[in-house]
Amino acid sequence: MLTRSPQETNENSTFLMAGDTYFAKYIVQKAQHKRTYFIKEHSLLFVLQGQKLLHFPEETLVVEPGTILLLKRGIYAMSDYVPQGINYEALVVYFTDKLLNEFLYENPLSATLPKMDKEYLLLPSDDLLNSFKMQYMAYFKRPYPHIDQLLQMKVQELFMLLSLGAHKDSVLSFIRSITDKVPLELEYVMQQYLFHPVTLEELASLSGRSLASFKRDFQAHYHSSPKKWINQQRLAHARVLLDNTSHNVSETAFACGFESVSHFIRIFKKHYGFTPAQNRTNQAIL
Repeated sequence: MLTRSPQETNENSTFLMAGDTYFAKYIVQKAQHKRTYFIKEHSLLFVLQGQKLLHFPEETLVVEPGTILLLKRGIYAMSDYVPQGINYEALVVYFTDKLLNEFLYENPLSATLPKMDKEYLLLPSDDLLNSFKMQYMAYFKRPYPHIDQLLQMKVQELFMLLSLGAHKDSVLSFIRSITDKVPLELEYVMQQYLFHPVTLEELASLSGRSLASFKRDFQAHYHSSPKKWINQQRLAHARVLLDNTSHNVSETAFACGFESVSHFIRIFKKHYGFTPAQNRTNQAIL
C-alpha cells in the first residue's frame, strides 16, 4: 500500500499550513513496519526521538537525532525504530522548486558546483540548525498572526543556515540537482514506478512534467494513452505472477500496482475473458 505525504497520512501528525500550502508537520507515533511512501514535496527531516530508516536496494539509510535529511520528492520504502517505551518523533519541513530556484538566484556561485545524483543528502546537524529546530517547534504550539509570511521566512532562514555551514557545497550541489533537472526519460519513470499505485498526475510530477505534457510525450513515445498502456503492462505482469508464483489474487493485485482488488478482477476479466482465479484453475488443468 502506498501512503501519500503530506496530504494523505495515517500518522499522528500536526501540520503547519497557510492556505493550501503545507509548510511542515510534527510527527509522533510508535514504530512502524516497512511501508512505501510517496513524498509529494521535497523535504527536510529532523528526527527528535528514535530513528527513521530509508530502505534502498543497495543500502538502508539511518536518520537519527543529531543528523538532518534532505529528500527529493519521490517514492520511498521507510520504517521507524524506537527503543521500547518511547515514541518516534520528527519534524518535517517542506520546500518547493520555486523556493529553491529563488534561493539559488541569490547564490550564483552554486553554478560552478557539480550536481548531486542521489535522491537524498544526509548531514550532521550543528548548533545553529538545532536552534532553528527548537524555534520552529514553537509554531506548532499556538497560532501566530501572519503565519504564512513567517513560515516562508523560516524556510528561507533554514536554507541560509545550510548554505553557511560546513557542508554548504554539498547542500548547494543537492539543490542544483533539483532546480537544473530536465524532464526524466519516460522509460526510466515507468520502469521505476509502473507497479506502484500512483495516479497519472503523480507520474507526471515524478517525470518533471505537467499532466498535459506527460500525456503528450507518452503518446508520442509509446503510441498509446498512459492509462491503456499501464493497465496492459500491469495485467501482463499479473498473469505472469498467477502462472508462476503462489500469490493469491489480492497479493497479485497489490504487487502489480492495483489498490482495488475488485477493480483488478474486473479489468482482468474484460481483458482476458476470464477472472484471475479462473486463470489459475486453467493452468492447473493444463
